[in-house]
Amino acid sequence: MEAALVTAASRFMVQNVSDLLQLDEKLKAITASNKTKMKKLKELSAIIDAVIQDVDSRPFIDAAVKNLLTKLKYLAYDLEDVVDYYDTTVSQKKQRSNTSLRPVRDFFSPNNQVVFKSRIGGMIKAITESLDSILLQKSVLLDLPQSKSEPRLYRETHSRNSFVVIGREPERNKIVDLLTKDDDDESNHGTVKVIAIAGMGGLGKTTLAQHVFDDERVKAQFENSRMWTVVGAEFDPAKVMKSVLEAATDAPVNISQIDSVRQNIEKALSGRKFLLVLDDVWNEDPLKWGILKAALTCGVRGSKILLTTRNQQVSKIMGSSNTTHQLQQLSQDDCLSLFQQFAFGDEAVDQKLVKIGEKIVEKCGGVPLAAISLGNMLRGTRDETYWSSVLKSEIWQLRDEEDKVLAILKLSYDTLLPRSKKCFAFASLFSKNYKMAKDELIKLWIANDFVRSDKNFMLRQLATTSLMNL
Repeated sequence: MEAALVTAASRFMVQNVSDLLQLDEKLKAITASNKTKMKKLKELSAIIDAVIQDVDSRPFIDAAVKNLLTKLKYLAYDLEDVVDYYDTTVSQKKQRSNTSLRPVRDFFSPNNQVVFKSRIGGMIKAITESLDSILLQKSVLLDLPQSKSEPRLYRETHSRNSFVVIGREPERNKIVDLLTKDDDDESNHGTVKVIAIAGMGGLGKTTLAQHVFDDERVKAQFENSRMWTVVGAEFDPAKVMKSVLEAATDAPVNISQIDSVRQNIEKALSGRKFLLVLDDVWNEDPLKWGILKAALTCGVRGSKILLTTRNQQVSKIMGSSNTTHQLQQLSQDDCLSLFQQFAFGDEAVDQKLVKIGEKIVEKCGGVPLAAISLGNMLRGTRDETYWSSVLKSEIWQLRDEEDKVLAILKLSYDTLLPRSKKCFAFASLFSKNYKMAKDELIKLWIANDFVRSDKNFMLRQLATTSLMNL
């Protein structure tokens, strides 16, 4: 555990552990109806959620705390199950009470009073036993490092486009020029030209490609023939072709035969000067690329393919060795500017924190994703001790830059509120390039009870905050 973070237990944590203990004693002392016990269980559920939220938001917790946190989460799931079972059964019983056959139904039903009381009693006993086991280790919770300040909701004060152009304007202009200039090389007549943006993960290849894609000069050059598809690690020519056809026709494709897909692509793109972005390409098989490229040579002269990749070998295979733009790290000043926009937004800048931030950014090595993630994470607190703990974190000892970026992303994830983590986990069920409207995703979060109204925060504000973190 980080020595700098070991402090006296926060009053918030002491109070919540005390509440757990008191409620446990009250629950075991109750001999009255299950209805009274359920009321106490619902109170217990709220307290456990508060403890989980507090523990989960603390940095650099050790193995013992992680183990106890896991037990608390399982207990929370069990509480949710017993409350749902109780409420559902009671609701069904009320509905059945209106029928004339109610006594016979209740006798033969698995939910008759004897079975129901026995099952609820068993569930409550299991929960109190689990809680007893957890409270035996309550000292582990009391020795936790100081919690962050209360999480706040942020206003999105900048458009997404305003962040990434920091330090990337010359590169954007260079790529736009490559896409929009006429091809004088006769050898390219009748074929599509490939341009690549290459670089390690976290440098902003996809974001730079997006800015190029949305550039007014590019829009004018390719009019309504701009397409974007995410390729990913699996390079299946048939799947990529179907994705390209869907982008070209703006309609779903239900064709399975690869020859039919290719014919439809040729029909859709014939006589058009198009731009196709192939994002996140990993393919190193020339044969697979040859199959895809053959289907994309139907456009008129001047058509372009812009790909993003981490691997220089990919760009060579795809014929862009002479037009590969190797993306470099941002300068210290540009990276610091990016970090400060996310860390402070429109709020007044704290000079003490800026000095700590400068040292953090220096360790980011010019990787914008690292600066953005840490800035966004630190935006929720103005505690100098917490900022210093990030500066002294063990993640900076990693030598591989991509491993370091992944560690930073993991650190950012670990400090999210539990509800936001659930939103992340839910979103991961969908494929990488799955398109979904923001409001639709928020409604799904609300329907699954991942986002709730809390004190003075509006439900949709909480959901929107989680979306900003995605």
